[in-house]
Amino acid sequence: MAYESTNKSAAQLEREVNEQRNRVEARIGEIKDRLSPGQLVDELLSYTKNGGSNFAGNFAQQVTSNPIPATLVGVGLVWLMGSNLGGTQEQPPAAPRPRDSEQEFPYARV
Repeated sequence: MAYESTNKSAAQLEREVNEQRNRVEARIGEIKDRLSPGQLVDELLSYTKNGGSNFAGNFAQQVTSNPIPATLVGVGLVWLMGSNLGGTQEQPPAAPRPRDSEQEFPYARV
């Protein structure tokens, strides 16, 4: 078997790096365009026109396929809502009273 050298010249490596950089920049540009506020508003409007039927169907399918995680999420949400409805919030501790500086620092006067 003959061993072929795969050493590339600096110019070829630089060209490959530039091509890769261009591909990454193009991909970032595509993602940026997808996340523009106008695009997000358009997607939201198209979603509301469909009535959210796709979401509801997918949600129901996921709940029936994964009942234990869905139950745990439901229990967590109920617990969270219940903890906020209690109305008894713990009061912050009172500020400590000022002490006599001689008692607190017996060796140095402040």
